Amino acid sequence: MALGLLLSFVLQAGAGAAAAGEVPWARTASAQDVADAYPAAAKAENLAGSGVIDCTVAPTGDLTGCTSVGTDAYGFGAAALGLAAKYQVAVNKPEGKAKVGGSVRLPVRWLNEAKLKAPPIIVYDDAQRSGTVALNCRVREDRKVDNCVALEVRPRGANLIPEAGEAALRQKAPPSAPAASRILLVVEMKAQR
Repeated sequence: MALGLLLSFVLQAGAGAAAAGEVPWARTASAQDVADAYPAAAKAENLAGSGVIDCTVAPTGDLTGCTSVGTDAYGFGAAALGLAAKYQVAVNKPEGKAKVGGSVRLPVRWLNEAKLKAPPIIVYDDAQRSGTVALNCRVREDRKVDNCVALEVRPRGANLIPEAGEAALRQKAPPSAPAASRILLVVEMKAQR
């Protein structure tokens, strides 16, 4: 994708918490639009982040009256607000027409690609859970990691992220990993014997 930026759009209806994908989009922001909106300070520090906006669907399908949900120090919410005009609901479809006058919640995530991969981290779990969590983390000056984002959890729905995140934060990145780069960490959870 543009500028090595991985984009994750989770689009869902607002009130009623409809499932992702139930909003029929006629138009969405492009990868380049999202890359261009990456907050400058966060981009300079290679920080991942997200902004969530709530908007009302106009009769034309345009998003109006958008507000940022929550606040953040790096401007991800404001960046997401700036992208609202790039989206339009397909009101010519029955499921889109049903959204007119209602609200939609639009989360947008910025995450640069991990260019390095560390050896797997094995964790033996006292709760007898097993699975794998892939994390994209930023390397700090001291080679520890922070700003981790879970990319994949297997099996799906397993509650492994807290333990996997703690295990990742205890590790050091390989000496070849430059500070402020992003690295892929895979945590393998195994049932304690």
